Amino acid sequence: MAEALSPTPVVPPKTVLDFLRENWPWVASLVYVYVTAIGMVQAWFQYRAFDLNVFEFSDLNDFLLAAFREPMSFLAVIGLVAYGALGIPLAKVREKKGVASSGLPALLHVLARGRMHKWIVYGTFVLVVVIAPYAAPWYLHDGYGEKWKRGVLADAKRVVHVRLKDVKTVKGPEGWIRSVVLIGITAKFVFLYVPQTKRLLIVPLTNLVAMAKE
Repeated sequence: MAEALSPTPVVPPKTVLDFLRENWPWVASLVYVYVTAIGMVQAWFQYRAFDLNVFEFSDLNDFLLAAFREPMSFLAVIGLVAYGALGIPLAKVREKKGVASSGLPALLHVLARGRMHKWIVYGTFVLVVVIAPYAAPWYLHDGYGEKWKRGVLADAKRVVHVRLKDVKTVKGPEGWIRSVVLIGITAKFVFLYVPQTKRLLIVPLTNLVAMAKE
């Protein structure tokens, strides 16, 4: 009498969550590097408008924090990357519902039907990942040109008074510099714009005694 064969167990396909659980150290490292890269791009654009190479005055952790100092730009970059990552699934769902897709999801869905679909889709996604940190801040902040710079200098929330230890280098009672514009801060330096002289003042934090709002 023939022995009955046991059915082969069906292994469910792995989901995105399964992948994240199995590879979370790599994923966390990639997220850290990417967020830091976003901060580097934003900081470079911001300080370049004031003719400053911020990389000479910054540590790596400064750029990680810089990404979160511009929340709209950061969310725009993450949104573009997520939009690209979910492009094909979104297009397939809309196709099943009989709704036509448009934009990036439709493009990725069309490319996915070709012979080289995997490489084309992966390449398109990588392109979005690379371009997004540049395109989103540039678009949201008017290309970091003169219009953006005037807006920063006119922002009343950025106007501060600072007091320095070395009173010989400044004009003012007791080492205070009045009504300067706070451009940014790193782990070791604070960057101040002096409207009267139209110059950028780079102050080591070790020389900073106090800072007060206008």
